[in-house]
Amino acid sequence: MTVVFFFTLFVFLFPFIGYLRRPDHLTEYQVTHTVAIIAAHNEQRVIDHIITDCEAAHFSEVVVVADRCTDETATIAASHGARVIFVDCGSKTKALTEAIPQVVLHQDNTAVIMFFDADNQIGPDFLQRILPYFQAHDMVQCRVRNLNTNTWVARMYLIMAGSWVRFQDALTVLHRSNILCGTGWGARAATFKQWPLECSTLTDDLEYSGITRARIYFARDVDTFDEKPATFGVSVRQRTRWVRGAWQVIFTRTRDFDPAKWYIEALPILTAWFTFRFFSSLIHAATVATGLLAWTLTIIMSSAIDMVYYASLLDRRDLARLTIWDLLSYTAWCLTNYPIVVYGLITWHVSAWTRTPHVGQVEK
Repeated sequence: MTVVFFFTLFVFLFPFIGYLRRPDHLTEYQVTHTVAIIAAHNEQRVIDHIITDCEAAHFSEVVVVADRCTDETATIAASHGARVIFVDCGSKTKALTEAIPQVVLHQDNTAVIMFFDADNQIGPDFLQRILPYFQAHDMVQCRVRNLNTNTWVARMYLIMAGSWVRFQDALTVLHRSNILCGTGWGARAATFKQWPLECSTLTDDLEYSGITRARIYFARDVDTFDEKPATFGVSVRQRTRWVRGAWQVIFTRTRDFDPAKWYIEALPILTAWFTFRFFSSLIHAATVATGLLAWTLTIIMSSAIDMVYYASLLDRRDLARLTIWDLLSYTAWCLTNYPIVVYGLITWHVSAWTRTPHVGQVEK
């Protein structure tokens, strides 16, 4: 029990190492070409926003990878001056794997390739802020913030992402490679030529973070805004896809991981371990007199402690968009992850892509 206690304590205290991070000292990066790649499947409601933002940020080229689009996504993208690559993959991972060589191979090695989701938005100074990081780093992941906080579910994602920032900062302090977040990341063209993005799981970000030998650097001061699920049902579908992808990475790709990035494959294993601990405690409580009452009171007390814990990890900008109830109820939100982890394990072999619908909600 002593080992379990100190291990759990380490996991919960690890993000606070991120507070030791110092400001980055950046120098100008001379680049002749910048490309924004946007994977899209039936995103006619939102695709124009990110293309317009990329143009305002002065990207040299905007490429939309239209995967099995049956709406006006490709037409809208082309009308805004974007190059459209048509693929028939039915999966963001497979679509990017097929399209990236068509974009990268003819680029100069110093060219910077950035990736965004169709529902994303960026500021006009995005390139000005992100390019200096490429002077010293092959791959860069910027911070992903919420576009929307109009529902309780969306605000749970805000807490989750805000806490993740401290985890990334802690990795930076310890001089470890960071972890890609699915959007708002990029690399020099030379990186893709040396380590092609050839992914096969539902979580290409986690998979590529591990198999590439390039070090990923977290640019915490550069923002990409991402629309989060507004309803619980949509969030369950998205989280199920994430969990399935994580299990797929563990079962099929960890043998290809960079040994120095062992902690990346440890993340889903840690999640599974905490899931087992949760259900074992619940089963134990159910078999003991007054056990469920004591277990429920423990969860309520944990919510109060967690409120302080997560509030201490968030910055003022994120805290200003939350209520005390949001912070108190985040523990309940986390509890809903446990059955998803188990279901994702049981169905880990399912490779069908589950789309998260976007409606263009903007509250930056």
